[in-house]
Parts: sequence; structure tokens; C-alpha cells
Amino acid sequence: MKHKVQIHFSEMLFAIQSMRGLEAHGEITHSFRFGTEKFMNPQDIRIEEPVTFVIFGATGDLTRRKLMPALYVLFKEGALTNDFSIVGFARRDYDDAGFRKLMSDSLHEHSRAEIDEPSIQEFCSHVRYYRGDLSDASAYAGLYAQFEQNVLPANRIFYLSITPELIDSTVGNLKHAGLITAPHSKHWTRVIVEKPFGNDAPSARLLNHRLLESLTESQIYRIDHYLGKETVQNILSFRFANTIFEPVFNRTYVDHIQIT
Repeated sequence: MKHKVQIHFSEMLFAIQSMRGLEAHGEITHSFRFGTEKFMNPQDIRIEEPVTFVIFGATGDLTRRKLMPALYVLFKEGALTNDFSIVGFARRDYDDAGFRKLMSDSLHEHSRAEIDEPSIQEFCSHVRYYRGDLSDASAYAGLYAQFEQNVLPANRIFYLSITPELIDSTVGNLKHAGLITAPHSKHWTRVIVEKPFGNDAPSARLLNHRLLESLTESQIYRIDHYLGKETVQNILSFRFANTIFEPVFNRTYVDHIQIT
């Protein structure tokens, strides 16, 4: 019997190119999967537990153009629990109202979803701002106090939209401030590390080693789509130069290809 599969280049290429060295050294066990399950749409999933998203580098271009619009789509599609919070962490001088205005303007400019003012206002009511310097350890204690004072959900997703040289110290400061929970505690923590994840295999291994001093593998999510860019631009070569793929890269076996 022939089974059609879906090929997700966003996972496959990243795993093949950027993490090959780490996997060879046994340092990554399950960050990537090569499944045949359908790529899930927002309407197919829902976060049922209360959660706080903390975005480091929250006033930067990535947050305005990509992260907030993506969270807004999840909100509109009902994929987020009603009890969620988004905390922007950056050095610029904003208060909650000013940051909400910045994010509202960004949604109007960059959201690919249909927008309406009531839903934007409701979404932004979950958004707050914390001013701090990533290199200042006391700022993380202040962030912890924000969680306590505002009774923010203790399940936390930290998105590190920051320069690579700050990743190690930021995660260490989060750990020292008590913001990273133990793997089997009542509440969970996830840390998303943005590109680039090192500039070569040795630096990627070093960064991975440092992260694992404060986190477990299951708590780490890595994003480095630029390392797969060259392969995406050479999909035909990728197909015909690899005998393991070429015989099955056709409409009989491939349902569709997603490059996300």
C-alpha cells in the first residue's frame, strides 16, 4: 500500500543543516521530528493552561513584524486560553499603555489576518511592558516581582529575540532569579532561542552546552531558519543529489511540501 506523506522543510532542513554536528555528539535527542502528521493549523490546537509569554527584545523589528501578529492570530482563532499574558522586556522607555499602542500599530501594519478594533483592544489588554537591561541581573529579579505582583500565569514561555552573545547570560539570569521551573514541577517553562544558534558547529555546541547548564532539553526550542536558506534555494539539487529521497519525491508519495 502506498502512503502519501507531507514533507516539512522547516523542520527537515533545519535539522539536517544546523544541528547535524550536535546530534553527532549526542547533545540533542528530540528537538526535531520527521513525522507524517498534518501540519497543524491554529484552529486545530488550543493552549488550555494559563500561560505567560515573555518576549526579550520586545521593541525590535521581529516582535513588531512577526511575533505579535502571530500571537494575535492564535488569539483570534481561539488557540489561546483566556488566561494568558504577554510581557515585553526591553530597554526603551515605555509604560504599559505606550507599549500596547506600539503593538496595536504593528498589528494594523503587519498582521496578515483580518483585523478589527475590538479584538485588537481585547488582545492588547493582555499585554504589558517591563523595562530592563538584559545585562543587569537585578532586572530579572524585578521581572520575577512583576509575576508575583500581577499574579501572572506561572507557566512561562521566554522568547529570546536578542543577539547571540546575550543568550547565555540571559538564560543564566532567568535561572538565578527563579524564573525557570524544574522539569517536573507543577508549572512548566519553555525557552525559545532565535537565530543564529552559533555561527558554526563548535560555537553551536558550546551554546548548547551552556543552555543545558540551566535548562533541560525538553525546555529548549531552537530557531535558525537562515541555516536552511541555501538548501531551500536548491531544492532540486537536494532532491536529485540524494538517492534516499529522489525515488520518492513525486506526486505518488508526496502529498504536499510546506516551507514555513
